[in-house]
Amino acid sequence: MPRSHSVNETRANESHGASAGKKKSQRPSAGRKRLRVSPAAETRARAAVPTAGQVGDLAWAGQHAQAIELATTALSTPGLSVGSRLDLLDLRAESFIAQGDLERAGADADAMLDLAERARTAAFKAQARNRQALVQMRKDEFKAAVASANAALKAARQSKQVAFEAMSLFRLAEAQFRTRTDFEQAVRHAVRAAGLFRTLGRPADEGRALWVVAMGRSTQGRAEESVKAAKAALALCRQAGDLYGAGNALNMLIFNEADVVVQLKTLHQALADFEAAGYVERQGIITGNLGISYSHLGLYRRARRLMLKADAIHRRTGARAPQATNLGELAGVETAMRHLDSARTYIAEMAGMAEAVGDPLIAATVPIVQGRLSLLEGEATA
Repeated sequence: MPRSHSVNETRANESHGASAGKKKSQRPSAGRKRLRVSPAAETRARAAVPTAGQVGDLAWAGQHAQAIELATTALSTPGLSVGSRLDLLDLRAESFIAQGDLERAGADADAMLDLAERARTAAFKAQARNRQALVQMRKDEFKAAVASANAALKAARQSKQVAFEAMSLFRLAEAQFRTRTDFEQAVRHAVRAAGLFRTLGRPADEGRALWVVAMGRSTQGRAEESVKAAKAALALCRQAGDLYGAGNALNMLIFNEADVVVQLKTLHQALADFEAAGYVERQGIITGNLGISYSHLGLYRRARRLMLKADAIHRRTGARAPQATNLGELAGVETAMRHLDSARTYIAEMAGMAEAVGDPLIAATVPIVQGRLSLLEGEATA
């Protein structure tokens, strides 16, 4: 077999050809011919580069570490189009979110936005802003998320691509829900998103949009509508094999379920889905909710154990709003167990986080748990 050319030999051949003054029509020398890559070889080389589809398949199966590794490999490939690079960054950011690594998810979202701005393409801007909005929501930056989602919706409509409009409406709906200022508008946007996803034949995304409808209606006290939306969301996500969406829908069903035994069964199903989907932050939320349900049964030690496990997850992932909520529940359990010093510690930490998080529900919970503690201490006027 002929040996391959070294870098120096290749340069020598190129110099020789130039100095000899060969015509363009002249056949290359044997040495130079070996350096040419056949179309078949180029095709094989391109096929060896990981695709967004392969990365997405790994993430869908809950294999986020492998998805991140594959996406990183693909992103190092020279000559990637802007669209391909955006898709890979988008997928990698989602897997970082699943792992609770919001810093790196944010870095990928920033990189997407930079690419989209330089490309000056409305569809790219919509995709990048949607990713930015989700990262901001998971970082509890809800007002910023609303602004990003609105920017995504504007760009999506300029692009005239229904898929981007649907996703932007979905992101906007969740962001508006989490600001807790206009639940009706959030529901309207979620319903519109669900309808567009249905038209596009995307049941998983339709189910996820209906999950936001369920959250909004539950918060408004419209329990029957919430349960109906959550059940529809669950059916659609199960149909599509969407474990993440199914876990969210199951979690919503417990909020209007009076039977604690049913709550526990539903939450264990949700936890299994989130574990299989590989979403750590969601596992923290379900673990905390399990603790709440056990506390309703008077099983305070078990409840505290689960809440402490949830607290560890929230601290690791930086999910401040769920952490603050969980601290309030921990304070309640410690109060019920007459561990008043521990309760005070949790209340103080929760109060310190409430203003920074900016969630009015968390802020309202602080005096409630303080009042329960004061009653036990004989200070009912506190």
